[in-house]
Amino acid sequence: MGLPAPGVAAPPAAPEGWLNARALSTGGKTNVRSTPSTQGAVVTQLDPGTPVLVQKTANEWWRAKGAAGGKAFEGFIRQDRLAFR
Repeated sequence: MGLPAPGVAAPPAAPEGWLNARALSTGGKTNVRSTPSTQGAVVTQLDPGTPVLVQKTANEWWRAKGAAGGKAFEGFIRQDRLAFR
């Protein structure tokens, strides 16, 4: 693991049990859902690259929290919509 590129801030340390991730940078916005299902209501949509804190669940959905557009949110994001680098 190296240092961040000059001028790029390192993400803050994640609270215990949480990991730093970003909304995937391809395929448009990422939905954050109220339940771990595509049937769950959309809580918010994240622009590509938006940082989030996530926790693994028992399936392909991750519990997520963060702030988008200045508003705090909590919900669930599918693993295939997250980047961990």
